[in-house]
Amino acid sequence: MNDLDLLGKFTRDQSQDAFTALVKRHLGLVYSAALRQVRSPQLAEEVAQSVFTDLARSAPRLKPDTVLTAWLYGVTRRTAINVVRGEARRRLREQIALETNAMNANADDWMQIESLLDEAMHALDASDRTAVLLRFFENKSLREVGETLGTTDDTARKRVNRALERLREFFAKRGVTVGTTGLVVLISANAVQAAPVGLAITISTAALVAGTTASGFGATLIELIASTKIKTAAVTAAIGIGAGTCVLFLERAIADARADNRVLVAQFDPLDGTRAESDRLAAESRVRMEAQKQRDELLRLRSQVAGLRNQLAERRRAAAALAAAERNPMLPDPPGASFRLAEAKDVGMRTPMAAYQTRWWAGRAANFERFKQTWVEAAEVSEREKKRGLRQMERHYKALSGTNGIGWVEDYQEARLVRQTLSEDGTELQLTVQSRGTAGWSSGTIPLRRVGDEWKFLMLMQTNVITPDIPE
Repeated sequence: MNDLDLLGKFTRDQSQDAFTALVKRHLGLVYSAALRQVRSPQLAEEVAQSVFTDLARSAPRLKPDTVLTAWLYGVTRRTAINVVRGEARRRLREQIALETNAMNANADDWMQIESLLDEAMHALDASDRTAVLLRFFENKSLREVGETLGTTDDTARKRVNRALERLREFFAKRGVTVGTTGLVVLISANAVQAAPVGLAITISTAALVAGTTASGFGATLIELIASTKIKTAAVTAAIGIGAGTCVLFLERAIADARADNRVLVAQFDPLDGTRAESDRLAAESRVRMEAQKQRDELLRLRSQVAGLRNQLAERRRAAAALAAAERNPMLPDPPGASFRLAEAKDVGMRTPMAAYQTRWWAGRAANFERFKQTWVEAAEVSEREKKRGLRQMERHYKALSGTNGIGWVEDYQEARLVRQTLSEDGTELQLTVQSRGTAGWSSGTIPLRRVGDEWKFLMLMQTNVITPDIPE
């Protein structure tokens, strides 16, 4: 049965088995997402219990097209954010300040991205985030991802690849360099960890009680059970009031919990003779875990600082470009001027970006005469170099028009102005343009020369941004 079938069975029949199956299926994802954010196994258990309690309460109101994995992930993030506040954060920062000098900054790739993973996932679009969750957090095939999202296998693959590239860019902006393939391996291997033994039964019991109790007493019982993890006192209170079916369910849950407890006690009885050694090892483990938390937090803060520095540098460059445009009114295009490549038109050559758009249109329209008009020979080169420049122009034309069998690059969607550097006499200009495709933004610098009232591209000096390199 899929998630919605199990959820429907639980809503209709109040089936404990159906809800327990849902909890076991998704507990690893919820617990791991919570643990990455709250950094405490105990708090992560409480967050997981709260999430599945919310699921039990909200089950009748969920839409038929709900992707349960995405819903649980979103609720987990919101719940974890509410938990990690106040005094705990202040103490953690004090500990980081005291032990900064003792920290080892050399961490493996997973340690670098672990603290940023959920923030990066949250920055994705909802459809991209769902695709990544299904593909790498639940290890589903592309066909299963496509079926869940209502798309084809190929569309699912493109969506997953796009999401991975955006995740890689997110980490790169925060100073963490990792390739797309390495990112896939890290997320698949580490994003979802096994939850503690017995947690699924505890959460199922508490959440089911919350979902099946509708009276005022039920709300009080939910709070009591959630805060005490189903202590015997809560069960005794429920029996005393006479909650009918709820009482029978609790009795069964307690019997199962006691059986599990007897098994665990039997497993750990041989350790009674080495309790002191176990306590010592546990204390050392807690110290190591705390040091690891501090290292992770330091890495996260360093990544944030790197990201802020990059943003500041970008803003400074934009401000400098704007100031240059204000100081030099001869710059013909405003910073950020752009056009969609698929909508390119013949707009003349009165400005560099207009000439760029006209050249693109002429190539797409297979209008060689107009394409040739957008180029000008470099006067300072020899006749042989001029002929080579003409051949270069023809190759660019063939690449754009597709007359050489290669065709223009279909993935490119938009071109925008980044920077203009005008010569002192105002006759030549270095135009830096970015082009956007499915793989992200790429950039290049193009030299132009003013010819009368028009800007034209210099032969032999052209660095083409849109078309691929074409051999001689």
